[in-house]
Amino acid sequence: MKIQHAFRNFEVRRKIAAAARIQYRFQTWKMRREFLNMRKKAIRIQAAFRGFQVRRQYQKITWSVGVLEKAILRWRLKRKGFRGLQVSQPEEKEGGEEVEDFYKTSQKQAEERLERSVVKVQAMFRSKKAQQDYRRMKLAHEEAQLEYDGMQELDQMAMEES
Repeated sequence: MKIQHAFRNFEVRRKIAAAARIQYRFQTWKMRREFLNMRKKAIRIQAAFRGFQVRRQYQKITWSVGVLEKAILRWRLKRKGFRGLQVSQPEEKEGGEEVEDFYKTSQKQAEERLERSVVKVQAMFRSKKAQQDYRRMKLAHEEAQLEYDGMQELDQMAMEES
C-alpha cells in the first residue's frame, strides 16, 4: 500500500510539474506574441510619423522653389530686382553692362549668404561632434580610473597579505 501510495504521489507530482511547464511555455509564447505585435504597431506609427515629417519638409521645399520661380519670373517680366537684393543705383551704361552688374551683385550676395549658411552648419556639426568626442573621452577616462582604482586595491591587499 505504501509503495502504491508513493508511486501515485510521484505520478501526480510529475503531472503537476508537466502542467506547470506547459503553462509556463504557453504564457511565455503568449507574452512574446503580444510584445511582437506591439513592436510591429510601434514601428508602423513611427514610420507613419516619419513619412509625415518628410512629406511636410518636401512641401516646404516645393513651396520655396515655387516662390523663387515666381520671383525670378516677376523680375524677368518687370526687370526689377529682388526684394532682398541691395542694388545701388545704376549709372547710365549700356544695357548689357547694367544687367551684368546686377548679376555680379546678386551673385556676390548669394555667395555671402551661402557662406554664412555653410559656417552655421559647420558650427552645428562641429558642436555635435565635439560633444560626442567629449563623451567618448570622458567614458574612456572613467574606465581607466576604475581600472586604476582596482589595481590599487589589489596592490593594497597584496601588501597586507605579505
